[in-house]
Amino acid sequence: MQKFIAAVWAGLVLASPVCAQQVLKVAINESTRHYQPALTALYKEVGLVPEFVVLPTERALRSVEHGDVDADLGRVVGGTAGYQNVLELGESLSEVSLIAVVKKDASVSRLTLAELKGRSVASTRGTKMAEATAAKWGIKLTLVNTPQQMYQMLVNDRVDVVLITSVMMPDANAA
Repeated sequence: MQKFIAAVWAGLVLASPVCAQQVLKVAINESTRHYQPALTALYKEVGLVPEFVVLPTERALRSVEHGDVDADLGRVVGGTAGYQNVLELGESLSEVSLIAVVKKDASVSRLTLAELKGRSVASTRGTKMAEATAAKWGIKLTLVNTPQQMYQMLVNDRVDVVLITSVMMPDANAA
């Protein structure tokens, strides 16, 4: 009888939410997908199981704000301003740079931010670093939904420059 009671008690304790691993829904996008293995290992160390949800960057922030997901990955410092229910953590996975991309045969080899004012510039919607930089420097920015759309605009000469972050270039983060 004591073995039965002990087994039932152990079953109840192990099945309780306290002992069960908590699952967190974490929003990622195509640009941050390569962080999945590292984040899975980090969460596992503290007893959490991440469930990754691929969302466009702007929708990911709104989803955190509304409680549809628990976390978002890939924000720059200050990128969550204006969101009441989003807590920005001070820990970073990597440093992020803003990169201007032009066609290989473009007549420029180096651009300053001031020089972007007179050019047609595109970036993906929700890339807060590009949006904030464009606003600060008075650069008119065309926003698109996907990196593919942005690059297609560059290839088809619909824009002169596209702004991306170094997170959008996984090889840049490996250096």
